[in-house]
Amino acid sequence: MTAMIFVPCKDGIIHNEIDARPGHPEAVANVLLAAMVAQVQG
Repeated sequence: MTAMIFVPCKDGIIHNEIDARPGHPEAVANVLLAAMVAQVQG
């Protein structure tokens, strides 16, 4: 399985650490964790 998860940033510019809101990286990490757990559990 392959997937991409993007951190929302100001004006839709991705990979821009300056414009990411403080809670967004944590939310993305939680999405990644949930996907990994779901994959392991089948």
